[in-house]
Amino acid sequence: QVLADSSGDAAVDNTDTWFISDDGEGGAQRPVLGFLWANPGGRLDATSATLVGTAFNFVFDATVEPGETVRLMFFMAQHADQASAQANVNDIANLPDSAVSGLDAATMFEIVNWSFPPRM
Repeated sequence: QVLADSSGDAAVDNTDTWFISDDGEGGAQRPVLGFLWANPGGRLDATSATLVGTAFNFVFDATVEPGETVRLMFFMAQHADQASAQANVNDIANLPDSAVSGLDAATMFEIVNWSFPPRM
């Protein structure tokens, strides 16, 4: 079940950029999951995003010119409870340095579904 999403309606669709889900069984064996596939300001938005049962699907329609490289970046996180999942999703959505360590400027430019804040 969807516990929260970026639009606040708990119904995953292409207006969202993340959601948090849980199967409702609780416990460490069944973590709360956070899925992030974009943030506001990215150059390419998902054209569709759906969650049916346990199947999450999203589609990005990208035109890639000959010789061009386009990358999509996604995050998934698991937590013991909704509060820690929500805090982590909020942090990742802002792309802290820890989320992009190891990515050079050229690679970040090729990632089209995220907007990168200026780095010091």
